[in-house]
This record gives sequence, structure tokens and C-alpha cells, in this order.
Amino acid sequence: MYDHILGVIHSKQPTSLILRCQGVGYHLNISFQTYDNSPDIGQECLVYTFLHVREDILNLFGFLDQNERLFFTKLISINGIGPMTALRIMSGSPFSQLVESVKMGNVTALNKIKGVGKKTAERIILELSSALNDVQIDSNSDLPYNIHQDALAALQTLGYNEKESSKAIKSVMSTKDQIAIDELIREVLKII
Repeated sequence: MYDHILGVIHSKQPTSLILRCQGVGYHLNISFQTYDNSPDIGQECLVYTFLHVREDILNLFGFLDQNERLFFTKLISINGIGPMTALRIMSGSPFSQLVESVKMGNVTALNKIKGVGKKTAERIILELSSALNDVQIDSNSDLPYNIHQDALAALQTLGYNEKESSKAIKSVMSTKDQIAIDELIREVLKII
């Protein structure tokens, strides 16, 4: 298994990153927080990795922090949560808030993440609350999570106009207090 890769960021999108190392481009699935906190294209970056093997498919997942990778591996150990669902959960809120929600047993906070129902949130808390003692978090290390910027970047990647997309994002966000990014993008696509 690959523990980490040190390379130059060749390209990045809200859900993936291409890291070039020794002439090889590694495609890494990433969370929105990893996207937000990763250096710009052309900059060197150390990415901690997790290789998920399923039948004939190899997926490489990337994290800027070892604790995020540890949390990810604990999440996918829960029955019914695969790697893509785990990334979606980790994209739903800043890492420190997510870990704190699990430790405090905050079902409501986890339930606000798209794809996490009440039973899944309860199962995550039940199975991970005691297992997270070895996950260290520093709430000051989280950069402010800006769902508007992430949604805008995703829409621009899909080829939509920045001004029109931004206006639609503001419109949707004004009607909803809490919204997951994938739901926000879906609602915006209905408007555009």
C-alpha cells in the first residue's frame, strides 16, 4: 500500500486531484476540505493515501493530514459506508467539527450531511465515538469551509458561467439554513 505521495499538483477539482511524481500522475479522490486546503496547481504537496481495492478496481484516496486518513479508514470500517460515502461525509463539514460531532454524539449535525440518515448517524456515533480517542484535532487548523466557493468551482468545472452560477447559489442558499454541497449543486442546476 502507498502511505503517502510527495509530488506536484498537476490539476485539481473539488472531488479529485492529479499528483505528478517521478513522471507518473496519480489520480486521488479527495474531500472538499482537502481541495480547499491543498496548494495551487504547480506547487509541491505531500498527500497521505489510502488504496481501496475492490474486485478489479483500484481507487486511491488522498488526505492532507494523517488524522483525516485515520478517520476515513474508521468510517469505511462501518458496515454500509463505502469509501465514496465516507468522502461525502467528510466533505459535509470541516474535519474538526465532524470529529467533535461524533465524539459528542450529535446526531443532528451528522444528519444534516447529505446521504446520512438518522440511523446511519447513530451507527457512526455508536461505532466511532470511542475509536476516535487516537484522532487528534486542532480546531484552529480548519480553514473556513465555504460551500459557496466549492459549489461555484464545481459548476465552473461543469462549464457553467461564474456570474450566473454565483447568483443561483445565493438564491438557493437564501432559502435553506443548512444544505450539503451536492444538494446545493443539484438545486442550482434546476435553476440554471
